[in-house]
Amino acid sequence: MEGEKGLREFPDEPYMYANLGQGYFEKGWTDEARNVLQQGLKKFPYDEQLKELLEKIDDETDDPDKGKKPPIIGLLLLLSIIQKRLGKKK
Repeated sequence: MEGEKGLREFPDEPYMYANLGQGYFEKGWTDEARNVLQQGLKKFPYDEQLKELLEKIDDETDDPDKGKKPPIIGLLLLLSIIQKRLGKKK
């Protein structure tokens, strides 16, 4: 990836961390994007662009259920089974 090459050549430029982090995030590589941005913030703790990108990634990937499917389908199936069983007893 060109961003990795750029970061190796210019490790003292905060925008290189931002570019690589953004590139990783656009590819769906969230962990890699976070790692690069955190490394950049260690070197440049006051860089607003790095902070904003890291916040953007955290906001867009905030999933309190950690990818779990909602239980509505399971509940509907359970209700259907209960209804059938109650209907047979009458």
